[in-house]
Amino acid sequence: MIEAVRRIVEKKEVLAAGVMSGTSLDGIDVALCRIAGVGRDTRIEVLHFITLPYSDREREDLLRLCTPGGADVAALCRANKALGVRIGHAVLEALSGAGLRPADVDFVSSHGQTVHHAPEEGCTLQIGELADIAAVTGLPTVGDFRPSDMAYGGEGAPFVPFVDRLLYASDRASRLLINIGGIGNVTALPQGGAADGLRAFDTGPGNVLIDSLMKIHGDGDFDEDGRTAARGAPSQELLDFMIGRDAFLPRPAPKSTGRELYTVEYAERVLRHGEGLGLTFPDVVATVTDFTAYAIGFSARTHVPFPIDEFYVSGGGAHNPFMMRRLAHHLGAEAYPLERLGMSVDAKEAAAFAILGNEFLHGRFNNARSATGADRDVLMGKLALPSPSAGAGS
Repeated sequence: MIEAVRRIVEKKEVLAAGVMSGTSLDGIDVALCRIAGVGRDTRIEVLHFITLPYSDREREDLLRLCTPGGADVAALCRANKALGVRIGHAVLEALSGAGLRPADVDFVSSHGQTVHHAPEEGCTLQIGELADIAAVTGLPTVGDFRPSDMAYGGEGAPFVPFVDRLLYASDRASRLLINIGGIGNVTALPQGGAADGLRAFDTGPGNVLIDSLMKIHGDGDFDEDGRTAARGAPSQELLDFMIGRDAFLPRPAPKSTGRELYTVEYAERVLRHGEGLGLTFPDVVATVTDFTAYAIGFSARTHVPFPIDEFYVSGGGAHNPFMMRRLAHHLGAEAYPLERLGMSVDAKEAAAFAILGNEFLHGRFNNARSATGADRDVLMGKLALPSPSAGAGS
């Protein structure tokens, strides 16, 4: 066994940096986490969390890479390098803010940035070079989780349900864990948390179409606190238009999606149709927000084979009061921020990758095959080790 890994797995608790860059392209999330145990015995405490926003140029470059036909191989190669270095420095900045040194941390676990995800073709691509993260931080770095699951017939997503089961399964209630980032996704946990009973899948757009509308209209990068949507009213006619033309909604689970389907052009079509109906821009934003909530409610009713007792929300959508009201409407029940279960709505996904990395380093399967559709339990991840001469910040 590699000495660096042996030292980690022999410890009773580890300090890890979980890193996430999601579909919203808002920035790099870093969660510094203390983790004890593995599997269902896992306990986690988030010690420090930051989001380092992307610059306008960085966001535009990443969006171009995520757009079909938007980048050549040279641009992709440069971005992979640049983002790895950027993530490495984001980890160092998080450590500095927490009063910690790289020597205090055991490993980094990074999701990277998805630029293309095509589960129907069995392929996916995340950038943010692990070797550069390891070189900048001087720390063992785990990442590139998706391909391992896809090699065994899985969708390579969603990941977080595996962690949801470890942390949030309840003996007294069934739970729906809802995450509204760029894309919406859910984890349905049966009472008792049996692994073969777990259901999880993407539901459709989260904030991605709302964000695109705001940029198209020149009103910023996102609908802060749902203020634009709150000035409008959902249109049933526009909602029906979106439902009727969305091929992803009725697809059976397991399933996953991304910007490949919910593109800027998609948002532009919805805006043009709404304007043709005589709707104001706030009305269109309200309807697109309602569509996200509708898709989650529809998916819970259609693809989850057991009744749900409790609903919890994480991700940027949890900060949108209009979204939360529409979500309660379509679920027929109140949905609560994940803080009720002791986890920050913002830090959840970055923290989840710290746990996925911890399971990987312990040589444990870390996919939820009932969620991804893989034909077996899979050890997901790859490991990049720093060279002995590489120091933090190099």
